[in-house]
Parts: sequence; structure tokens; C-alpha cells
Amino acid sequence: MAIILDDLEADLEPAAFIDGFVSAMRFELLPDARPALETLRRRGLALAIVSNWDFGLPQLLAALSVSDVPVVTSAKAGAPKPDPAVFARALEVLCVRPDRALHIGDNDADEAGALAAGMQFAPAPLSLAVEALA
Repeated sequence: MAIILDDLEADLEPAAFIDGFVSAMRFELLPDARPALETLRRRGLALAIVSNWDFGLPQLLAALSVSDVPVVTSAKAGAPKPDPAVFARALEVLCVRPDRALHIGDNDADEAGALAAGMQFAPAPLSLAVEALA
């Protein structure tokens, strides 16, 4: 939660904010996310989710039936994007060399961090990357 509040530049303690925030949050997958993940997996690609989030992200994704993809958060890596540490941790989890990896993201921190980690970058949405790999 502290990462989110820092990103928002909010002057709040996480404990004072978390109850209302969590109860107000509603998560859903983008319509093309599941088919894109399935297509990439069928092509034999190793997949991971890399996010500036806290330790609770795997549980949120599991509730959306996305528990079959490793999740690496900035909280777990000890540094937020664009620090390459979170990307390096994902590469370790997947046992993939940086020069063989592509990060698909939706902001400048995604691109800068992936490139700093030696990876390639493609802009989201995921479905566009799937089409580009066809």
C-alpha cells in the first residue's frame, strides 16, 4: 500500500487508508488478457507478471483466475520500477536470460526498467504484442 500512496504522492499512513481503499477496489481482467496469456503460453513462452505492487497481488490475481503465472512485485524485489531489480527477479524466477525476454508494459517506468535490465520492451496492450509475435 505504501508504494501506491507514494506513487499518488499522498500524505497518508497506509494503515489509515487501507480499509476504505481495499473495500472500494474492484478488479477485473481486461477482455483480451486471458486469451492473450493463453496464446503466449501455447507458443511455449515463459510468462510472469511484473508490477509495482505489494505482496497481496498474487491473491488478487488468483481471485481473477490468474494464479498460473508467476508474480513478481516491486515490494518483493525491494525496488519499484524503473529500477531493474524487479525485472531481474522475474528473469530469475523464469530462468530466462535478459536478451531472450520481452516486457510488455504501459508506462515509461516499464520501458526504462526493462531496457536497464537488458530486456526488450513492447507497449501494452498484451493483445498487440501477441499479434506482433505472430
